[in-house]
Amino acid sequence: MKRMILALAYVACACGAARPVRAQAPADTAALARATATLLADSVLARSDDVMIWQFTDDTFNSAVAENLRDTPQIGRPAADPTHAVHIGIEAMTMDADSARVRVKTWQQYADSGSLDTWIERHIYVFQHTDGGWRYLRTVFLGHADAGPVRGRR
Repeated sequence: MKRMILALAYVACACGAARPVRAQAPADTAALARATATLLADSVLARSDDVMIWQFTDDTFNSAVAENLRDTPQIGRPAADPTHAVHIGIEAMTMDADSARVRVKTWQQYADSGSLDTWIERHIYVFQHTDGGWRYLRTVFLGHADAGPVRGRR
C-alpha cells in the first residue's frame, strides 16, 4: 500500500512537472510584449522629448514590443538627427513559471564626433503573471557606462 501511494505521488508530480507553464503560452508572450511596451511608453519614452530609435533584432519578442510602440510619438516618427538620437531595444526576455524579466538597453553614441562619446544603460523590468495579465513589479538597475561629453545626458 505504501509503495502504491508513493508511486501515485510520483506520477502526480511527474505529470504536474510536464505541463507547460501558463506564462509560456504564445498569448501570454504577446500580452507581456504589450505590458512591456506600455511600461516603456509611460516611463522611459515619456521622459524623452526627442525621438528614440528602436534597435530591431531577429528576436520575436523585441519585434512584438516594437510593434506595440509603433504609434508612440518617440518611436513612430523619423528622428530629425539620427546620428545623435537615443537608441532603445530589448536585449533579452526570460520567463520562469509565472514571472518574466525583460532586459532593456538604452544608449546614445555620437557617431560623427571623431572620439568616444557614448553612454549605455541597462535595466531589467520584472513582471508577474496574474489572471488579469502581466503586472509590473519592479525595475532592477543593471548599470550605466559613459564616456565623453554626453555624460549625464538622458
